[in-house]
Amino acid sequence: MITVLGYVWLKEQISLTQWWITLLGFIGVLILLRPSNIEWAGLLVLVAAVTFSMNQIALRKLPKQESPLVTLLLYNLLSIPVLCVAGACIGFGDVTMALIGLSLISNSFLLAYHFCCIVAYRSAKASDIAVAEYSGLLFCVLFGWLWFDEWLDGMSWLGASLIVLPTVLLPLILACVRRLQRKSVSVLN
Repeated sequence: MITVLGYVWLKEQISLTQWWITLLGFIGVLILLRPSNIEWAGLLVLVAAVTFSMNQIALRKLPKQESPLVTLLLYNLLSIPVLCVAGACIGFGDVTMALIGLSLISNSFLLAYHFCCIVAYRSAKASDIAVAEYSGLLFCVLFGWLWFDEWLDGMSWLGASLIVLPTVLLPLILACVRRLQRKSVSVLN
C-alpha cells in the first residue's frame, strides 16, 4: 500500500521490480487473511494497514528541519485518545504492573522503530523503504512461535513467503541477469 500511495500521492517513480514485489506481497497478504472466511477482525487489520500506510507516506510531507523527536511526541500524544476509546470499548481488564512494564518496553522498541522510519522516509523513496518493512512479518512469526506457541500452517507459510521472499530474491535475480547480459555483450565484442 505504501508503494501504491507513494506512486499516487508523491508521484514517485516505481520500477517494474518494485511493482512485482508489491503485487506478490499483496497476494501473500490475501492468502494470510483468507478472504473466504474474513471477519471483522480481518477488516480491522486492513483498515489499520491503510492507516499505517497513509501515516508513513505523510512523513515525506514533514518539513526537513522538524526534529524526528517532535513527530514521535505527536504520534504518541495523538494515539492516547484512540487507545483510551478502544480500551473502554473492549474493557480495560486486569491491569498489572507486569503488563505495564511489558507495555513500556514494547513502546520503547516501537518508538525506536518509528524514529528510524521518520529518518528513512525523509531520505529515500517510499517504495524503497516499504519493501524493507515487510521484514517485520518475520519477527511476528518468530515472536508468535516463541511467546505464544503459535505456528503457521501451510497456507500461512505460502502467504508469508510471497510477502518476504520477493523483496530479497527478485533484486538478486535481476542483478544476476544483468551481470550475465553484460558478460555476454563483452564476449560478443
